[in-house]
Amino acid sequence: MHLELVQALRCPADHQPTWLVARTDRLEARHITAGVLGCPECGAEYPIARGVLRLGAPIRERATEEIGADPAIRAAALLGLTTPNGVVLLAGAWAHHAVEVAALTEGVHVIALDAPDEAPPGGLGVSRIDAGARVPLGAGVARGIALDSLHATAEALLQSAGALEPGGRLLAPIRTTMPAGLTVLARDDRWWVAERPPTAAVVSLTTARRG
Repeated sequence: MHLELVQALRCPADHQPTWLVARTDRLEARHITAGVLGCPECGAEYPIARGVLRLGAPIRERATEEIGADPAIRAAALLGLTTPNGVVLLAGAWAHHAVEVAALTEGVHVIALDAPDEAPPGGLGVSRIDAGARVPLGAGVARGIALDSLHATAEALLQSAGALEPGGRLLAPIRTTMPAGLTVLARDDRWWVAERPPTAAVVSLTTARRG
């Protein structure tokens, strides 16, 4: 797990959102390969082993829906990853393609949530986290989130909507209910993609003085 990602994470326990504090036992190229994240609010400790952060029991079953051809290109396009930088979370079936998505982008850090066992290991641009149907991100930190059917619970959808930055996008199965406050951008028979509206610019109006 990348060291700089720690500040974007929040404790998944049932209390007010709280940041996590890292204890690094082994660090390789700014990736924590062994260590612990601790919550100062509830005292919970979450281990990092072989680079994978364990925030909860993962969901390893395969989702029933088909992602479609060229899934990495599809995810990058639907989430609008055409500009550099930012944090993106891909859950379950989408997480299988996290390394490919990271390779298509510049400076975008991809979180692979509950990546299948056969998925490529985390590395450059990718951090692997096990958490189940939770989105353990702080408010306004993600530019894109993609959930498969096993991770798109009502709670996870609400958490995802809160984690999006202005202009950030959420991709989820068509059968799910879109959280309030998002604007739909596209939908087909399998998926919808919605955006958190960009923050409107504040325009200051002044009255000109007469000479």
